[in-house]
Amino acid sequence: MAPLKVLICGAGITGNTLAFWLSKIGYEVTVIERFPGLRLPVYKLIYEGRLPFDATEERAGYIFGIYAKSINQSNDYAEVTFSNGAQELFDIVIGADGQGSHTRKMMLDDKGLDDIPRVDPFQPLGAFAGYFKVNGDCRKGEGYDATMYMATQSRSIMTRRHDPHKYQAYLFCNSSSSERLNAAKKGDIAEE
Repeated sequence: MAPLKVLICGAGITGNTLAFWLSKIGYEVTVIERFPGLRLPVYKLIYEGRLPFDATEERAGYIFGIYAKSINQSNDYAEVTFSNGAQELFDIVIGADGQGSHTRKMMLDDKGLDDIPRVDPFQPLGAFAGYFKVNGDCRKGEGYDATMYMATQSRSIMTRRHDPHKYQAYLFCNSSSSERLNAAKKGDIAEE
């Protein structure tokens, strides 16, 4: 019997981890990612240099810079049309493209089989957050405590040291505090 053919939409942490395990048990896995490449800084922080992508790229196919434009499901397969116009059949399609998943929205019709309107499980909180690391050696007497500053207009910054040579910084703001952030179209990577 031929191995199941699986499409994973999203090459983030979840998509790469799924690709690792599903390809390890013999499934034929293809991973697509809307972004033109891996977003390595996040992976390196979490996996500290041991990426599922590194261990999987020999067993799974990766295609960057495209996304699933439509999914038509039958009893036997799912026919996927990609943003580049190509079409392919898969046994399983997995949406691992983040909390604002375009794949999930395509899979969940406006009404379910019971004809009850569905509500998107992703509900924005009206806040934006940014995360990055800053190089800087630990000073004498400095601990590994988190520090937070609350500013006016629903803005804040938090720092947390996790390494003697660098620390993490988090920036938060309310969506109404910035017209540009509020106007950024979800899914437009350059604008975000």
